[in-house]
Amino acid sequence: MRHRLRSGALLLALSVVVAACGDAAVDPPATTQVTSTSTSSSTTTTTAPPSTTAAVVGIKPVEIIRLDNGLPATFVAVTEEWEAVEVDTSTGQVVRSIGHLDQPSETGEEPGFFNAIQNIWRSPDGAWYAISTCCEPAAGAIYFIEQYSTLNTDTVEAAVLTDGWTAVPSPFDGRFATLGFSIGVGDVGAEPGVFFWPDPSDGMPNGSAAWHNNGRQVSWLSSDRGRPHLATLDLDDPESGPDIVPMEWVTDNQWLQGIGMQQSGRFVAFLNTRSDDAEAPELIKTEGVVFDEFGMIATFDVELGSFWGGYEPSGRILIYTDGDGVVRWQGLGQSGALADGFLHASW
Repeated sequence: MRHRLRSGALLLALSVVVAACGDAAVDPPATTQVTSTSTSSSTTTTTAPPSTTAAVVGIKPVEIIRLDNGLPATFVAVTEEWEAVEVDTSTGQVVRSIGHLDQPSETGEEPGFFNAIQNIWRSPDGAWYAISTCCEPAAGAIYFIEQYSTLNTDTVEAAVLTDGWTAVPSPFDGRFATLGFSIGVGDVGAEPGVFFWPDPSDGMPNGSAAWHNNGRQVSWLSSDRGRPHLATLDLDDPESGPDIVPMEWVTDNQWLQGIGMQQSGRFVAFLNTRSDDAEAPELIKTEGVVFDEFGMIATFDVELGSFWGGYEPSGRILIYTDGDGVVRWQGLGQSGALADGFLHASW
């Protein structure tokens, strides 16, 4: 079922993008019964492009608890059984269940209808979890629950609910940027400080949002007839609308997935390439790309079918899952595997 869900997301991405880490960065509740095999390892990598600019001066990111090697002490993830959990980074073991809704096969009466947890994020201070479900309603459903709370069929009505596909926490405070048919930025449970409805002519928002290092802008990817765009919105002046830059370096058989900003001030995403078979296109390559509004700067290796997770607050360490459900990281001049058996992971 994991691969069926991932394939469905892939087909959706293809239909949206075709119609529509990278820099390996610079630098106790009871354990649940969910099976998680630790594959924690670390290897030196040389995939990071050399830094040509000093780190962007911005506001200070939130401090988080880290291991001696600099990695965050825990991460949050969604298992192959669609359960949201917290995982010990050093061991790869699940330490707490955060949420679980009905399995796809147990939900709804219509064939193919299901609604299960697919992604999870948390604020840097751990005060809030954001949990997204797929695939109803079509506008997306994101549930926010407080620290140490759980999301299940009995508690779902008490959660803070908003529309959208992804919710990206601010590295600097308690705000989230939610991305769906609209873009909202603000504190959980309050009216969005910024709410923006993109012009359809600019393309449909796609993937996640990236917080800039100045804390005053967010960017996202959109697409229009197969040509992706980079949209950047000034949070101090949202009424003026976003700056839209076409990404001409992405070819017709490619699409971008995920987006984040490094400590360097560059954007990072995963670039997927499909085969030229018009009747049965296949994913043939996934690579990390580092870019800015002027074009692509560098690429780095990631596994085929890798799925974006995001950076921790400092913008130095990237987490993601590969096509086989292994949680991996890149940053601080190294890379490694953390655990096996997950659909999505974020810091």
